[in-house]
Amino acid sequence: MNIVTVTHRTAYRYASPVGLGEHRLMLRPRSSPDLTVIDARLYVSPNARLARRHDALGNIIDTASFEGRWQELLVVSRFTARHTPRGVAEIKAAARMFGCTPLLPDEAGQIMLASQRTCADPSGAVAAWAGHAAATAQAGDHFDLMRAMAVLIHEDFTYTRRESEGTQAPEETLRLGTGSCRDFAYLLIEAARSLGFPARFVSGYLYEPLESGESGALTGGGSTHAWAEIHIPGAGWVDFDPTNNLAGGHSLLKTASVLKPSDALPLRGTFTGFRSDYLGMDVEVSATSEHPSRWQPQALRDPSRPENPACHAPGM
Repeated sequence: MNIVTVTHRTAYRYASPVGLGEHRLMLRPRSSPDLTVIDARLYVSPNARLARRHDALGNIIDTASFEGRWQELLVVSRFTARHTPRGVAEIKAAARMFGCTPLLPDEAGQIMLASQRTCADPSGAVAAWAGHAAATAQAGDHFDLMRAMAVLIHEDFTYTRRESEGTQAPEETLRLGTGSCRDFAYLLIEAARSLGFPARFVSGYLYEPLESGESGALTGGGSTHAWAEIHIPGAGWVDFDPTNNLAGGHSLLKTASVLKPSDALPLRGTFTGFRSDYLGMDVEVSATSEHPSRWQPQALRDPSRPENPACHAPGM
């Protein structure tokens, strides 16, 4: 078990005051059997009206509405959670009992949607790659097959960090042999779907567990991270991170689970002004783990600004 604290700070800068339109935030973690949220807070400046809801897939959406004109938008999210991911042996044991775990009606509907491919594959390259991977993986069960495909991406493709928005088409990732974490995740998702497995795109954070004893061993830290979750009969939704060759959710904290990458942006919105007013965006992400006995709650405050309780939205 790990107690993990994540701080995600985003600042938009403008050359002159602009009107801020409605902004959509997907920064809050999804509670699940392996993730218990202890504390979660959101700081928004300038002062905003915040509304919270769950979307059809269970993601937590905060909507921020603003008045007036401003030269900066600052959003700071901090949460602390207790993470107890499943081990591979537990997942495989559950998968072997899939005949005893019928799907609920709502779950069946989600699985149907997640089975549909969301990116064109005109040449059939992705389906062909998935078929070849399945034929050569020598996998003993569904979990082993999906893990073998993730390992192929991890070993055969070159990781490239890319700060710009957007995700490569899986066919393009195959052609280039390189990509970011979200490109690798999307390739695995579409490959799994081509074989009949429901799959979803996941956005969240990567952290290094205390027991790993290795600092800097994981790729993709320091910003939001992306991976895939694939439905394994009996075991349910299982996380696979081809960037780091992780399976089962270890080191991964989920904030969004969606059908296609464009739906997983952590923060998006509009402004009213000239295009030239936009100066840029700065993002800082930190994720630290600590022993449960040492954790103490901390107030969330941006050190460069006075505290404004009206900007806070504590809790989940």
